[in-house]
Amino acid sequence: MEISPRNSNGLTQREITRSAYISCKLNKKRISYIIELSAIVAKGIIMKVSEYLQKSCDEDPQFRKWLKEQWLSLTPPKCQIRIFVDASLPQEFVHEVNNYKAFKLVGKAESEKDPEIYKQAKKLKALLLTSDKDFWNDRVFPLSESPGIIIIERDNLKDVDYAFGYFLAYFGIIDTIRKIPTFPERMKFKISCKGVVIKTLDYNSKVRTENLQY
Repeated sequence: MEISPRNSNGLTQREITRSAYISCKLNKKRISYIIELSAIVAKGIIMKVSEYLQKSCDEDPQFRKWLKEQWLSLTPPKCQIRIFVDASLPQEFVHEVNNYKAFKLVGKAESEKDPEIYKQAKKLKALLLTSDKDFWNDRVFPLSESPGIIIIERDNLKDVDYAFGYFLAYFGIIDTIRKIPTFPERMKFKISCKGVVIKTLDYNSKVRTENLQY
């Protein structure tokens, strides 16, 4: 499922993106750094990643120490990421997710209304996987309360598989959530085969949206 082409330096996009995540401290203030670096990676501007990390080190004397002693040395437990699946997704895809060792399917919607699905996902502290674009509406489903929503744009099963596969490969989100379990909270992702739109709240509680292309 995971597709990760290599660049001219022999690095996969997944490896590059993982290096970007090291700029994130274990608090919400650094979440915006991840998005900025992801944008750099998505554009293929490899040199700017190192420049950005160097800038972080220069601006924060403790950053380099934290980078070496905490983030890089941290080996997260291979815990399963809790997933709640909406009925809008193909059953074949749900079966694939259920069989993927990195995920734990803790809930599956059947005939519930969207607000109830949202409520259940929050209660179970699970990522909500859906193809229902209504969940993008922050007035109905507040971003500040989001447990993490991944909206998969699709026309068929192949679209779902490729969109989700690209998302996992390019953003290394599995390892990131293992290191920072609260990472997807107050975030929404709208993914397709072409890219991803990320919506989150910054440390000033302002909505920030990034449209990244693969």
